[in-house]
Amino acid sequence: MLKKKNLLLTLFLIFLVSACGGGGDDGGGGSTTPPDDQAGGSGGGSGGGTGGGTGGGTDTDTPPTFISAVNKYYLSVGEKQQLSLSGASAISNTLEWSGNGAAYLDNHKISNPVFKADAAGVFLLNVEVNYASAEGKLARTEIVRTEILVRESPVSQEITDIEAARFLQQSTFGPNRDEIQRVKDKGYEAWIDEQIAMSMAGQTLTEFADQGIDNQRYKRDEKWRWEVWGVQSIFSPNQLRHRMAFALSEILTISFVADLHLYQNPVALFSYYDLLLNSSFTSYRELLELVTLHPVMGHFLTYKGNRSSQDHRPDENYAREIMQLFTIGLFELNLDGTLKLDAAGKAIPSYTQQKITEFSKIFTGIDGDSLTEPMGFDDTKHDQGTKTLLRDSQTQIDLIVPAGQTTQQDLAMALNNLVNHTNTAPFISTLLIKRLVTSNPSPQYVERVSTRFVQTNGNLAEVAKAILLDPEARYGQESPSFGKLREPLIKATHMIRAFNGLNNQLFRIDEARALYYKFGQAPFYSPTVFNFFMPDYTQGGLRKENLTGPEFQILNTSQLVTNENLIYDVLANHRLNAQKIRFPPLNRDEIVDIYRQRNIEGLIEHINIYFTSGIMSQHMKETILKLEQKMKEQNEAEWPLVMNIMYFVLQSPEFSIQR
Repeated sequence: MLKKKNLLLTLFLIFLVSACGGGGDDGGGGSTTPPDDQAGGSGGGSGGGTGGGTGGGTDTDTPPTFISAVNKYYLSVGEKQQLSLSGASAISNTLEWSGNGAAYLDNHKISNPVFKADAAGVFLLNVEVNYASAEGKLARTEIVRTEILVRESPVSQEITDIEAARFLQQSTFGPNRDEIQRVKDKGYEAWIDEQIAMSMAGQTLTEFADQGIDNQRYKRDEKWRWEVWGVQSIFSPNQLRHRMAFALSEILTISFVADLHLYQNPVALFSYYDLLLNSSFTSYRELLELVTLHPVMGHFLTYKGNRSSQDHRPDENYAREIMQLFTIGLFELNLDGTLKLDAAGKAIPSYTQQKITEFSKIFTGIDGDSLTEPMGFDDTKHDQGTKTLLRDSQTQIDLIVPAGQTTQQDLAMALNNLVNHTNTAPFISTLLIKRLVTSNPSPQYVERVSTRFVQTNGNLAEVAKAILLDPEARYGQESPSFGKLREPLIKATHMIRAFNGLNNQLFRIDEARALYYKFGQAPFYSPTVFNFFMPDYTQGGLRKENLTGPEFQILNTSQLVTNENLIYDVLANHRLNAQKIRFPPLNRDEIVDIYRQRNIEGLIEHINIYFTSGIMSQHMKETILKLEQKMKEQNEAEWPLVMNIMYFVLQSPEFSIQR
């Protein structure tokens, strides 16, 4: 197989060296109302299996430019895949197989062959494109290669330490020794099933805080509940549930920034996060209703206490965001997440201002006095007229909510209308894949997860399983465009878990803004409902490759310097310079023992498993060897020597990029 350098890792290295700001580039703004005459949006690119559009020049001397976003297919043995190459050519062409496994494309026909994975291995599909000159002679020949990577089923093969660590990067707040062994012993699917079935007793933020550990301080002062979030995210056995809740919190976003009422009521915020924890494996439809009725969301998006349009124009905030951000997105999508286009080749808006107005009538008559208990229904304040909602996926006509129904009946019809829309499965599936696995999933990956979403009526446990067990998730590191920049908080939790951090009671976070100033990220501290970064944000080299890198939006010069200082403080002192944060002590003895007993080669192997999950480059290994030699010449003791090596690793692109 051709070896290609990881593009995201390379771009991060360039970013690190140049210390260029990530937030000032374009991309990521997003309109809150879809334009009537512009495509806009993130787009999906034309991918294998979706066709690619037509157009381009008619000069027969010029081969087509292939615009398929997919040049690799990830299959398991026995799986079939419909292959497709799409090109910007005015001529309709046919793809044909030859006996030796190559495919040849002449300038008259195209078809989509089916590849069946009978055995593991790497198969190259060579597409030979022959184009004639105006005189009818052969002008040039182009070869386009598509790699088909076939592996044994990811749920049945023997799992290595590195493979288990990669899996845990995606499914937890970071791999550690015990969890790696559990994954190896049980296998991926059984580990997921165990996590889904695990009891939540005493594990929500509120329940854990109310246990009153450490002289009742959690009950005494609500600010200590920030500490509970950190303790639970790092040390809870319910790692997959907590990781899913964090991902959902970045989709169904609330924040107390610039909202004094919520800032003064942290218990309400943790009540909302507990809702996400408890509902991480329920149906998306059920979760969306719970979110809609939670008073924090009602307050944050200003529909709490919304009144009938007969005497008051309803607030449209939630009506807009539940469509744009929580269910269907701005533009019509195919099941694989790519854009549907109209006859003019433009993206098709998924809703209009008129639909926002109609949905705002649904969210009238919902109110309550508590900030932690679900809001109730007041039919006297609810709009009693008919409402025209989105096109029904079955009838293909707009859903009409009849007049005279109760608030609860109208809400049920509206939520069903949104969740059953053909956009919701690919839209939410793509967002979850981006939060857990990779910033640029292939259309095939999105389609497989979306199909599971539809098959299970949005069961989030099954969706999570489909995301994590997909061949692209398990073997995606083969592709140079695979992976994602780690979020700052996840880098920190990974570091603590990989070091087998000790004594969870010494992890202290007095207030969220201390985390925010150090990491550029903290729970419930998003500047807007759009989260800390937009899912389609791109910049620089990523844009040139038609790739997104959402997390790059909050990576800037200040954060890079702050993170370097943070890493040093934690390694050297177990704390940050900020007095309001203390990290749990790291298990120094364990990693020093590895160096002492297995020498530098053993330490490098350990780092490559627990911190870089198998992607450590030869250059990094050689640099570590040189660093060790230099420090030995200076007669450094074992811990300062190991600490400096870890300081180098933890600020490297190879740790910063999740592969």
